[in-house]
Order: sequence, then C-alpha cells, then structure tokens
Amino acid sequence: MTLVCRKKPRPAGRDDAVSPVVGVMLMLVVTIIIAAVVSSFASGVGGSREKAPVTSLKFDIRAGETSSIDIIDKGTVVHIENVGGETLYTRDLQIVTTYTVPKTYGGTTLTNAGRIIKHTTDGSLTPGGENAWDKNADPFIPQISNEDMAVVMGPGGTQERKFGEVHLRPGGMLNLEKNAFLGFNTTDRETFGFKEGSAVQITVIHKPSGKFIYDKEVVVRW
Repeated sequence: MTLVCRKKPRPAGRDDAVSPVVGVMLMLVVTIIIAAVVSSFASGVGGSREKAPVTSLKFDIRAGETSSIDIIDKGTVVHIENVGGETLYTRDLQIVTTYTVPKTYGGTTLTNAGRIIKHTTDGSLTPGGENAWDKNADPFIPQISNEDMAVVMGPGGTQERKFGEVHLRPGGMLNLEKNAFLGFNTTDRETFGFKEGSAVQITVIHKPSGKFIYDKEVVVRW
C-alpha cells in the first residue's frame, strides 16, 4: 500500500502575511501619534514659559532700630539690592519668607517656640488691607501682601510706591516695611523672639518662568 500525503487546499482569499503587516502598521501609527503628542506638549510648555532674568540680589534685615530720622537707616525696613544683572519687575516676583520662632528669648521660653511663620509678598498686590499682618490674619499661615505696603526708593529722592509698581534696576535698591515683609510684629520679641542672629529663609520666584532667582538663608543683623 502506498501512502500519499496531500496538502490541504488553502481557503480562497486567505493570506497569512496580512496579520504581521497590519500589526506593524498599527505600531507605526501609534508611534507617530505618541511622537506628535510629546512634541506638541513640549513646544506648548516651552512657548508659554518666559526665561528667568539673570540677576544677583542682596537682602539685608536688621533687628534693631536707631534714632536716625532717615527711614533707610532705622532698621524698620528690609533692604533689597539688585547687585547686578537684568532689571526686575516686581509685579513678576513672589517673595517667600520663612521664619522659625526660637525656643527662648532672653532666657524665657516662648509659647510659640518651633512654629513656622511663612509669608508671601506677591507683586499682584492682592487681596488687600484686611489680610495685613497687623490686622486679622493668623501670622502662622501663608499670606499675600496687602496693597498698602509701600516701597521707599533712594537715592535721588524718596518715593513711596506700591511693591508691584517698582522696577528694580541694576545698582538700585528698594526697601520694604519689615513687619509687612516678614508677616509678623518683629518688635514683639517675647512672642516671636526676633533678634540679631535670627535666620530668615528667603526665596524669590520669577512668576512668568516659575524659576527661583534667589533662595538663601539671611542672618539678621542688629
């Protein structure tokens, strides 16, 4: 007996190569879509962000007050100097200060020891006077500066202008009222323990770019 092996005929219209080709095409399409989405997202983010200004800042905070009639020398203000670089538009800046109440002051244990006071100075000048440090706001929560906070400009004359209206040019200096800048009454030492040697962490954020242009701990001088 002779065995004959016959190949089973393939059904009409069937093509074994179709599935691999379709799979490759689908993978290619998905890859192209993902690449397009990533490219669109990247260009969108890049296009919506400005570059942060390149500027060197210097902060000076004093604990004491002198009897000088010149407000710049009194120690009642925080000095901010643009040491060099580009002009800063204060309306674009957000300044965050962080101060931790010490355990003691003058040998007396403070009831607020260890609590953190975080305050925000925002160039948008909102929400207004009702949230000022010396009115109704809790000093232990983040705050937005009130629109009454003035800036004393000098040299070349003294001008009081709102924070968000000031252009801080290279070599220029502005002064912010100290209590409003830090968010608490610095002269109430038995409550907050603010003194020479205290440390304040200062972070300056350029809002249009979202970049930090200053982030340092400033030691308070007398």
